[in-house]
Formats: sequence, structure tokens, C-alpha cells
Amino acid sequence: MSRNFKNSKVVVSYLYKKYGKLHGQTIEDEIYIIENIKRDHTQEELKMMKRRLNGSLDVIKESNALFYLPITIMLSFLTVMSTIIITMINSNTNYAGKAVDLYKDEITKEEFMSMYDYSSLFDLVMSNISIAFFTMILFWAVVTIYFIARFRNRKNALILIEESIDLSSEEKHTNTLEAP
Repeated sequence: MSRNFKNSKVVVSYLYKKYGKLHGQTIEDEIYIIENIKRDHTQEELKMMKRRLNGSLDVIKESNALFYLPITIMLSFLTVMSTIIITMINSNTNYAGKAVDLYKDEITKEEFMSMYDYSSLFDLVMSNISIAFFTMILFWAVVTIYFIARFRNRKNALILIEESIDLSSEEKHTNTLEAP
């Protein structure tokens, strides 16, 4: 990819490829990066970068609601599945109770207890719900880290561009005062 701003498609990628890592730098390193950005670009290019970075930050903020939608759907799915399973267990228990009433003279105690043994079904249901819950938590954590990293990178780039614009404006103002 070219390191020419006019040939780049994404401002953040361009800045990272041209100037390296923009976040986690010391103040001295950031000042060096700001001076390089100011030296390499015109005032109009810096303003274009600022507008594009603000736009991408707005898109991230607006799409943040879409991130919570899959989690809401998964929670609703887990709630519905749990309700269905509990309803099945209750209906089977009621059916077994009616069968016991009809055949109470012919059913032994062991047969009666086997009718109410739902421990394997309960274990299966709980393990599936636990797996789904922890998968959902893992998914949420990964997506959150991704969104935070994207937002942080764009915000850091925006701050550096704004400081470059300010520094460039201050120098122009100083030069116009010294000119007469």
C-alpha cells in the first residue's frame, strides 16, 4: 500500500503504516509524530483526516447497539429453552403421577422412583445451558475488546490530528504576527 495520503482509503491504516503505532507512546514520541504529521500534510489534508476520523468514530458509536443484539437474542433463546424443558419435566411428572394413581397396586417402589428420575435429563440441560452461557460470555468479551481497540485507535489518531492542526494554526498565527 502506498504511503501517500491521497491514495489511501482508510485514514487510520494510513497513519499506522506511515508513522507506526500511535497509542501507548510517550509524550515525547507523540510530539515527534505530531510534528511529522504536520510537516507531511497540508492544513486541508489534516482537516480531511479529522472529518474522516470523526465519521468513523460516529459509525462505531452508532453500531454499538448492534453488538448487544446477538446477546439479547441468545438470552431470549436460553430463557425459552429453559421454559420448554421445565414444562416438559412438569408434564412428564404429572403423567407419571396419574399412572401411579391408576396402577398403584401393581407398581413397586423402585418402579415408582424410576418414573421420577430426571437427574440425567437435568444434567444434560444444565450442561447445555452452561456451555451456551459461557460461550456467550466469551463472544461478548472478544467483541468488546475488538470494539474498544478500534475505538481507541481511531480516537488516538483523531487526537494526534487535532493537535497537528492546532500546532499548525499556532505557527501560522505566529508567522503572521512576525511578518510585518
